[in-house]
Amino acid sequence: MRLFYYCILLFSLVTLGGCINDADPVDDPSGNPSVVVTDGNVMFSFTVPETSSSLGRASAESSDETVPGSENESRIEKVQLYLFHSETKNFIESFEIGVERVVSDQTVTYRSNQKIKVDPGSYDVFAVANRTSMINATSVDNFLSHVDKDSYENGTTDASRPLIMANRAVANLNVVVNTPKAEEEITVVPITLERVVAKLCLARNRNEYVMKDKEGRQYATINLSNYRYFNLSRNFYTFRHVVTLADGSDDTNLVKPDFTCTNDYFGVIPATNGYAVDPYFFNKTVAGAENFTNQDNYYAQPYCENASNNITSVLNAENTYTTTYCLENCMYRPAQNKAYATGIVFKASVSIPEERTFNEEGHTVDPYGQSTIYYFNYNFYTSLKAVHDIGKANVPTDGSLSLEDQKKYNIKVFNKSEEGSFHCYYNYFIRHVDNHSAMMGVMEFGIVRNNIYRILITNVNDLGTGIPDVDPGDIESDAYLSVDFSVLPWNIRYQEGELE
Repeated sequence: MRLFYYCILLFSLVTLGGCINDADPVDDPSGNPSVVVTDGNVMFSFTVPETSSSLGRASAESSDETVPGSENESRIEKVQLYLFHSETKNFIESFEIGVERVVSDQTVTYRSNQKIKVDPGSYDVFAVANRTSMINATSVDNFLSHVDKDSYENGTTDASRPLIMANRAVANLNVVVNTPKAEEEITVVPITLERVVAKLCLARNRNEYVMKDKEGRQYATINLSNYRYFNLSRNFYTFRHVVTLADGSDDTNLVKPDFTCTNDYFGVIPATNGYAVDPYFFNKTVAGAENFTNQDNYYAQPYCENASNNITSVLNAENTYTTTYCLENCMYRPAQNKAYATGIVFKASVSIPEERTFNEEGHTVDPYGQSTIYYFNYNFYTSLKAVHDIGKANVPTDGSLSLEDQKKYNIKVFNKSEEGSFHCYYNYFIRHVDNHSAMMGVMEFGIVRNNIYRILITNVNDLGTGIPDVDPGDIESDAYLSVDFSVLPWNIRYQEGELE
């Protein structure tokens, strides 16, 4: 008969830097809280490393400085443990453990409040915190392929409920639990958790931005008032997936690999041609972007459905960040385009001075007496004929202009809203890594779990479009927000930019 041992499992989440970074998992638990001797033969210690890996520059995986998270962002209410046989990879047991929060010397730990039975042996150990239901499993590969379609089906969440976390699947393989030779001898299993969501922080550095012509004269004032995130993933792998893909000019030969536990698909993002992978990654193709309609309903608030009447989230006062949490969203380098990349559409009110508004006779008029205003070369006009005759633009004088035609003739059209205001719109696509090159880089645009993306609008350089732009083309061709940013752990990525 097999011998079973009652084990008290001590779960500790140590909030050193306040949050998990994207460094390699820590194998040596030195610096963690001291081992607490219990009646059992196993202790599980959940750790949040304080420092990033030692790479000297920002990459898809590393960064240079930790940033504390809030108490709610690190909160654990329960932990699920899944044990598999290290050799056969067959499922052995699963447990759900309640935890108790303990604060000592400004260190927060979570300790289990119940006992379970664990048979000595060699295990692959996986942990998931704050998930509402257990995951069915038969083998390691089957288990690690689990896609969660329910926890964040709206694409975003807040920290009012604890965030789901998981360990990196390659970090706790072949864990040996021995029969204790003495009551005080226990097996210590250090486990690092990371949040499955990323954190988006958005702010503007002032409420109004003055538009000036080449001579420094004011021609309009912009007030960024509302925003909407788009292309928010609704599904996620419970355990992070990574892959190395040969770089090419297109994705015609791209093949989805078999994500088996024996291969290195669940750890750090490879330094060369490495990607974080979400469940829809291999569906995001270059050819499919042109007519992408979100037919699989993978995205909440898809870019292709941007419209002025659903941009309703309100920006805070200057230098005050709004916060939300979303799932990772990554693409193969050639497919990093507007159709798939996560971003923000901004809605801004436009204040137009009368002295910069002209009718067909060349007289200045009150712009707010017009239902439609045409912008060309730092001035506003009451009609296309006025743009042609007074502004000297080579433009058709009858009919209307599509957004494509507006770009062609460098003209912008603004229709007055029901409340009597004119508005313009800006798109910004969130970067993960800046490769400092005109050519699109690997993992340049994307969202990766357990990162913070902090976006600060520092200036608006030009008027936006009169309607939200949903052109699925290249991100670089008309990027409205040029940014300078440094990479810092939760991981945090500061992004300061100017709207163009």
